[in-house]
Amino acid sequence: MAERTWIQQTVERVVSQVLESHITFLRDDLVRRVMQELQPILEAAPVAAAGGAPHSMPPMPEPIQASVQAVPVPAVAEAAAPMAQAAAAAAAAAIPGPQLSPEEQEVHKKAQRFAKLLVDEIKLYNQAKVTEGRKQKDLYDRLKDDIEKSRAIYKKRYVGTAAESSDYFREALVRILADNDSSLLGANFPR
Repeated sequence: MAERTWIQQTVERVVSQVLESHITFLRDDLVRRVMQELQPILEAAPVAAAGGAPHSMPPMPEPIQASVQAVPVPAVAEAAAPMAQAAAAAAAAAIPGPQLSPEEQEVHKKAQRFAKLLVDEIKLYNQAKVTEGRKQKDLYDRLKDDIEKSRAIYKKRYVGTAAESSDYFREALVRILADNDSSLLGANFPR
C-alpha cells in the first residue's frame, strides 16, 4: 500500500511539472484560437449608422492586457465558450442565402468539426514539417500525402450531404495549418 502511495505521489509530481511547463503555451494557444474563430465576426462588425465607420475598440492598456493574459486557462476557456457560441450564432445569422433546416445545419457543423479534427491530426503528427513548411511556404508539398488521405476520408463521409457544397476541409487547412495565410500552403496547393 505504501508503494502505491509513493507511485501516486510521483505521478502527481511529474504531471504537475509537465502542466506547469505547458500552461503558458496552452493559454496563449487558446487565446489565439478563440481570436481566430472570432476574426470573421469582428471583420464583419456592423457599420455605425451615423458615420458609416465600423465599430472598433481601442487597444487595451498594457496593465489590463497583462492581467487578461494572467487569467488561468480554465477561466479563459469558461469565458470563451459563451463568446464562441455567440460568435457562431452571429456568423450563422450573417450568412446570406437559403435558410438551412436544423438537420442540414447539424450536418454542416459535423463536417466542420470533422475537417478540423482531420487537420489538427495532420498538424499534431507532423509538427516539424508544419514549422518548416510555414517558413518555406510549401506546406502542401511537404504534407501532400497526409492532406490527400485526409481529404479523401472527409469527402467519403460528406459526399452527397448538405455539407458537400462547402469546402470545410480546405478552410481548415488554411486556418489551422497555414494560420489563415493560404500562401503558406505553396504554389502547388489546389485552389
